[in-house]
Amino acid sequence: MKILLLNDTRNWYHFGCTATSFALIKGIQDLGHQVTAIPINMLQAASVPTTAIDFISDNTLSTFTKNNPSIIRLIHTHDAVIINGEGTLHGLAQLPCTLLYIAYIAKTTYNKHVEILNHSAYPENSDIINCHSDHAFIYKTVYDHLDYAAIREASSMSVMQQLTDNISESFDCLPLYIKHYYTQQPVTRTKNLVLLAGSAYWGQFSQTTNFDDIIEGCMPGFSAINQCLGQLENNNYQIKFLCGANAFPAQDDMTFLNIMKQEFHREIAIYTAHSVTDWLNTIASASLLISGRFHHTLAALCLNTPFISFNSNTPKIAGLLTALHSDSAPLKYSDKNILNTVSCKLEQFFAKKLLLDDKLLQEQLYKKANKNFTHLGGSVAI
Repeated sequence: MKILLLNDTRNWYHFGCTATSFALIKGIQDLGHQVTAIPINMLQAASVPTTAIDFISDNTLSTFTKNNPSIIRLIHTHDAVIINGEGTLHGLAQLPCTLLYIAYIAKTTYNKHVEILNHSAYPENSDIINCHSDHAFIYKTVYDHLDYAAIREASSMSVMQQLTDNISESFDCLPLYIKHYYTQQPVTRTKNLVLLAGSAYWGQFSQTTNFDDIIEGCMPGFSAINQCLGQLENNNYQIKFLCGANAFPAQDDMTFLNIMKQEFHREIAIYTAHSVTDWLNTIASASLLISGRFHHTLAALCLNTPFISFNSNTPKIAGLLTALHSDSAPLKYSDKNILNTVSCKLEQFFAKKLLLDDKLLQEQLYKKANKNFTHLGGSVAI
C-alpha cells in the first residue's frame, strides 16, 4: 500500500520527536508499505476551515482544492493517509486544522483509508470540553470518519471518549525506538548531574521579550524551579539544560532560559545534544531529569532515570504519568503551593525514592505502542 504520512517530525523541535516519528515510519515500512513522509514544517495549507460551518461546506472544499493542488495530488496518488499526531492535535490553530481537514476530505471525498496514530488529542487544549462548541464538532466529525485512531495517553482518551467511540488506546512510539534502534552503552551515572529540560507550556511566552507581560499566576512555578536548582547546587549537583534537535529547535527553551536569567539572575549551563543517541545517552547518564516534555519524561522512564514532571501546554503529561502507573500529577506552574511540592519531590529524590525501574511496565508500553500498527496489516516486532 502507498501511504501518505503527514506531520513527520524527524527534523523538528527536539530529538524525542525525531525518535518517535522515525519509529512510526520504520514500523509502517517494515509491514511492507511504501511511505511518502511530509515534514511538519511543509504543512502550510491555505484556506483551512476553523469553524464547524466551514468545515463541512462544499464551498470550503472547492476553495481548499483550488488553493492546495499539491496536497490534493498527493491524496489522489496514495492509497492511505496516515497522520502522525504526536502533540499537534489540540485546539483550532492552523496546523491542527490542516491535519484534521485533510483527514476529513481524504475519507469523505476521496474514499482513502485514513488513520491518526501516535498522538494525543485535546479539542479545547484542556481536559474540559464543551460538546456543543466548534472545537468539539470538528474533532468529532473527523474522528467519527476515521478508519483508526490510536491515542497515546489516558487524559486524551478520557476527553475524546466524550465525543466518539471511534478511538483506541495505544501509546507513543518512542519506546519502540529505544528498544530497536538505540544501542545503550553500560550506564555510568554522572552522580552529580541533574538535567533540566523544556516544556511546551513556555511557548505562550515566546512572542514577548517584555517579561513584565508574563502572567503573574505562572511565576510561582518559575520561582520554585529557581529554588529547586539552588537546593540541588547546595548539595553539589551540577545543573545542565538539555536541548537539541535535527532542525527547527524548540524556541520555548530559550524563552525559559531568558526568564530565569532576567527574573532570577540565574545562568544555566546548556548541553546541546547532537543526535538522538547523544540525547538518549545524556538522559541515561543523569541522576535526575526535571522536565515538562512528554518525550523526555518517557525516555527517562525507559532508561531508568528518576524524573520530576512539570505540566505542558495540554494535559498530556498527566496522561503519561497515568500510563506510567505514577501516583503523582505533574507540577503546575500556577500552583501557589508548588514550592512545598517541589521540596517534597527533592526529598524523595535524595532518599532514592523516585526511580521507576519497572521492566514489566516497560514491556507493557512496548506492546501498547505496537497498537499503532494494528490496522496496517499486522504488528512490528516487540
